[in-house]
Amino acid sequence: MKITGELLKAERIKKNLSVNDIATALKLSQKMISAIEAGQTEALPAKTFVRGFVKSYAQYLKIDVDHVMMQFQEEMGSTHPLPKNPPPVSTEPVTKPPPSPEKKKEAQKEAQKETVKLIEREKGNKSYAYIGVAVVLVVLIVAINRIVDRYQKETVLDQQEISKLEPLSQSQTEPPVAVVSSDTTETTTTIPAPVVVETKVATESADTTAATAPVQNPNTILGEGFDASNGKPVEIIVEAKKDFELSYARGNSTTFSKVKLTSKQIQVIRSPNGLYLKSEDGSAFHLVVNGIDKGQAGSNNKPVKLSF
Repeated sequence: MKITGELLKAERIKKNLSVNDIATALKLSQKMISAIEAGQTEALPAKTFVRGFVKSYAQYLKIDVDHVMMQFQEEMGSTHPLPKNPPPVSTEPVTKPPPSPEKKKEAQKEAQKETVKLIEREKGNKSYAYIGVAVVLVVLIVAINRIVDRYQKETVLDQQEISKLEPLSQSQTEPPVAVVSSDTTETTTTIPAPVVVETKVATESADTTAATAPVQNPNTILGEGFDASNGKPVEIIVEAKKDFELSYARGNSTTFSKVKLTSKQIQVIRSPNGLYLKSEDGSAFHLVVNGIDKGQAGSNNKPVKLSF
C-alpha cells in the first residue's frame, strides 16, 4: 500500500501538518502513522484495522475518501468491496479499539523516550545560548581592554624624551620650542617656534637704571577672554590628539604666533614670564603644565583661551 501511503503523506505535507498532529487527531501512535505512509504492512495490524485507519486519515485530511479507499483496495484487496454509491461518511472520529497491555507498555516507553529527547534538546539549546553569551562577553572585554590600552599609550608622555629638553632659564629671551613624537623613542630635531622678539626701550644714565615696562591688561593686548598671566616662568607640554592649529603668546609679547600640530605630536613651549594659549578646539590637545598633568584643554569642538 505504498501508493495509498504516499497519497496521504503528500496531502499531509501540503496542509503543513506533522506526523504528531495526525497521530494526536486520530489517537494513534506516530509509529503507526509513519508505517501507513511508508506502506510497511509488516508493521501494521490486521487489514481490517488498517482499512479503518486509512479511511479516518483521509477523512481528517478532507480529501476524496472514495479515491483513497479504491487505491487501498487495489493494493491490499478486500472481502468487502466498496459499493458504487457509498453511504455518506460520518464525520465523527473513529474510535480505536483498546490496545493490549503490551502495546500500552510500548507506547509508554516511546512517550518516555520522546520526553527524554525533548529535555536533552532543551538542555543543549540552553548550553549553546550560555556559550554564545560568554563568547560575546569575552569579545567585549578584549575590545574594551584594547581601547583602554591604546588610550593610555596615547596619553602617557615619554618622560625620558621630555627630560632631554634644556632646562628653563631666566636669561633666555627666546626659550626653545621642541617637538617630539609619542610614536618614537628619540626626539626629533629641535625647531624654534615662530615668536615675536621682545623689544625693550630703556634710557641709560650714570645715576639711573633701565625702566621696567608696566604690566598691561591681557584683554587690551590679546583680545577678550583671557585672564591675566601670573608672569612666572612656565613650561607647557602640548600633546596633539588630532591635527589642529595652536596660537600662543608669551607674557612679554603683544601678538600671537601659530604652530600646526599633527595627531600624536608633542610641542613644548617655554616662557620666563607667563604664557597665553588659544585654539578653536579645546579637545584637540592634552596639557602638562610645569610637570603637572592638566588633562584635556577644553570641550569638544569649542574654542579655548588659557592664561599661565
